[in-house]
Amino acid sequence: MTSSPSLNCRDVDVYLYDNHTLEARSRTNIGIDDALLDAAMTATGLATKKAIVDRALRSLVERHRRKNAIADLAGIGWEGDLGAIRRDRPDDKL
Repeated sequence: MTSSPSLNCRDVDVYLYDNHTLEARSRTNIGIDDALLDAAMTATGLATKKAIVDRALRSLVERHRRKNAIADLAGIGWEGDLGAIRRDRPDDKL
């Protein structure tokens, strides 16, 4: 039996490719406030640090996409006075 050559950290590609989801992923080390991480895990029910960070990043990106979409819609669409329309409508009460 032949032994495989040992790898040192310079031989390992830190960029991974998830074959199941076809998404590129990278590994990184970050410092996170432990109390904040524990609070996030309790609040969400997520069990891993990875899941918490993934959820937080996705939530942040989605929030900014919505904000930008709303800003892009500014000035488009209906420009009326709903209050005036309601005042002018006949009273439906009997």
